[in-house]
Amino acid sequence: MINENELKFRILNSADELFLKYGFKKVTMDEIAQDLGISKKTIYKYFSSKKDLVLSILELKKQEVNNYLTNLIKDTELDFISKLKRLMNFIGTVTVRLTSPVASDIQKNFPEVWNDLMKHRKQNTLRVFTSLINEGIKENVFRDDIDKELVVLIYVNTMQQMLNPDTLVKIPFTAPQVFDAAITIMFEGIMTEEGRNKFCTLNKKRKNEEDI
Repeated sequence: MINENELKFRILNSADELFLKYGFKKVTMDEIAQDLGISKKTIYKYFSSKKDLVLSILELKKQEVNNYLTNLIKDTELDFISKLKRLMNFIGTVTVRLTSPVASDIQKNFPEVWNDLMKHRKQNTLRVFTSLINEGIKENVFRDDIDKELVVLIYVNTMQQMLNPDTLVKIPFTAPQVFDAAITIMFEGIMTEEGRNKFCTLNKKRKNEEDI
């Protein structure tokens, strides 16, 4: 017999997939129950409303992002370029969610939730990017004469503005394309010659892997 924690997790995963595909407004609790093969009453046992379900999903995703980024930063077996590659792939995947129907629904219907989500994203970006800048300087990938605080602020605020649903719908680029371009422009400008060569090699390898 399935335990309560496992059932709750299944409900969150099912709702998350449906919300991402169709948006928060269009998905009903009946459809979530049908997808899981359980009664709507069972869902309400764990979540008082659809908004409660959305908030729980967001908290789960925030925790998953925090755990991944913390483990990545602390991983002493990975060199800087390997960490950067994993970070780029991870953020590229995460940013796709910003163009999903549910992101637009949350922004319009729960602005306070959206603002909290953006605040959390900004804090994470500051934390991770600051760590990467420091590590990149130590490994001679980034120049040591840069103003680290200013570089971080420029990057974070650029990401916040460009990877915003309102901005993305107005430009002919996807979220991953915007992220890749911003990373390339930003990093190549502050890299040493050695770092630039490593970064170019990384980018070529990533593009080849995407084409396969």
